Amino acid sequence: MTVSVVVPCYRCAGTVGRAVASALAQSAPPLEVLLVDDASPDGTLAVLRELARDPRVRVVPLAHNGGASVARNAGWEAARGELVAFLDADDTWHPRKLETQLAFARAHPEYPMTAHTLAYAEDPVLVPTGTDVPFTEIAFRHMLYRNWFHTSSVVLRRDLPQRFAPEKRYGEDRQLWLDVAAAGQRIARIDLPLVTIYKPLFGASGLSADLWAMELAELETFRGLRRAGRIGMPLLCVLLGWSLARFLRRLALVALGLRTRPAQ
Repeated sequence: MTVSVVVPCYRCAGTVGRAVASALAQSAPPLEVLLVDDASPDGTLAVLRELARDPRVRVVPLAHNGGASVARNAGWEAARGELVAFLDADDTWHPRKLETQLAFARAHPEYPMTAHTLAYAEDPVLVPTGTDVPFTEIAFRHMLYRNWFHTSSVVLRRDLPQRFAPEKRYGEDRQLWLDVAAAGQRIARIDLPLVTIYKPLFGASGLSADLWAMELAELETFRGLRRAGRIGMPLLCVLLGWSLARFLRRLALVALGLRTRPAQ
């Protein structure tokens, strides 16, 4: 099985080289790494073209900035691998990340989408050898109350018909996972921290800093599920209240300067 790695790039000249290096250093190397420049106004594109001196790396420049959804979809459409793996430009992968997910995909073809847990940069990461890895099936109902997957952990079949919602600049990842699950596709989370992140999950630089915009996007996701007939009105009310309670908790954590650890 072949894997195309899609990296959305916007103002990431300082971190994208580290991310690409982690993808190219995989024990099961990818077929290609697609660097999608989302019309960065700085020197990012020049850095990407320098990285593309490696024949395994391709640059996909976009004429207009459309956000991470548009960039990831563009890379997805350009991908040639049987599987597509997403990697954010400020994250890195464990060297055995693709090896582990490819082995799982071969052993469990009933799961067209897999993900895994994550770690912070200072956390020790030990990945056991062997083909049997601990995993949990994550159903649609599980994802209503929490986003279980960091985007840089996801590998999915290229031929899945769902895509990131191009109109969304926040919460687009969770929207896709819900759409895939609602279509009856099975999703597995491998319980190993195979991606490293270098900032808190929210309240830091980047899109995650805009907490209110993130909250509005989540509320709209739930309303969209209701309009599509995937949840009833009583459940919608529960989810809206749950979401707002979690939003207030995030505000309190940021105000207190407390770092948010990844939920495992």
